[in-house]
Amino acid sequence: MNLEQGSQTSKKVTNGNFHATNGLGNPLNKPYITSTRCKQHCNCLISLHFWKTIMKKLALVSLLGLVTTFGNLAHAATANANFSVDVTLTTQCRVVGTATPSLAFAYTAFSASAVSQTSPVAITFECTRNLALPSVAFDGGTPIGVVGGLQYTLAASAATVTAGSAASTSSIGSATTYGYSITGSMPAAQAGDATASATAARTLIITY
Repeated sequence: MNLEQGSQTSKKVTNGNFHATNGLGNPLNKPYITSTRCKQHCNCLISLHFWKTIMKKLALVSLLGLVTTFGNLAHAATANANFSVDVTLTTQCRVVGTATPSLAFAYTAFSASAVSQTSPVAITFECTRNLALPSVAFDGGTPIGVVGGLQYTLAASAATVTAGSAASTSSIGSATTYGYSITGSMPAAQAGDATASATAARTLIITY
């Protein structure tokens, strides 16, 4: 049978390329790609199919993970149990610092005038916040005393109040402080006693 005249499609090979022809030997509209390019094309198609398959599987795994997560969330539930936090607060004041200050006098026997201390003494208490204003007094209930055979009289100033800061979830807060200035004087014309103690311990008492 003559291939150029037959009705069946035949192939002509030219330089490694081939074309589809009709029975008359005329090529079809579109030539086929070369055999080398065909292999490359097929490999690309296989690789593309492979990666598409992998991506589909990864997407499926991710979807299953999300479904599981949302499923767990859908089954989560809570229940409330109320309780209170209570405290019995014992309020307190304490002296700031540990040193014992000295209220010093320089007195000459038979002084013609009253003599005051050389410098006042500062005493500060820190206390629980929001107390009613405390009061202060000297030990023995009197500001008068004797040291070195000389009489003296003490005085405490009004309190200098510094309000403390409130406690919070991020801070313990601070105390309210009360500061006092202690002064004293010795009357004039005193002889004094050379054998008497030149030091007398006194106490400032705060009541809150």
